[in-house]
Amino acid sequence: SLTSVIVEPENRVYDSRGNCNAIIHTESNGLIVGCKNSLIPDGVISIEDWAFNGQRFLDSITIPDSVIKIGYKAFGDCELLASIVIPNKNVEIVHWAFSGCRSLIFASLSKTAKIYENTFASHTILNRF
Repeated sequence: SLTSVIVEPENRVYDSRGNCNAIIHTESNGLIVGCKNSLIPDGVISIEDWAFNGQRFLDSITIPDSVIKIGYKAFGDCELLASIVIPNKNVEIVHWAFSGCRSLIFASLSKTAKIYENTFASHTILNRF
């Protein structure tokens, strides 16, 4: 139940810009580790494999429009995550990204979003705009 993540400013490989409470690979702008209190900053282009996996107490997250890919099991087993809005019309959401999210009942994303098999391995109501 990780609640806080801090990357020292001297770190040249990773950052935690804007006190986002996450670890971001600076060069690729990929969020690699998040916690229940993370705020995904604009400019992050991917949420990497396993980034939030197992964050049982994560109940909501805002995904900025800059995110173009959500990785394998990125939000897997986030048991309290109830709804998700993914604004980028060209986002790619890979296998099992939201699997095991037992409370996830609503996901809103574009009709043009690329969704892989078993992305939402639960009883999710998928609203595509």
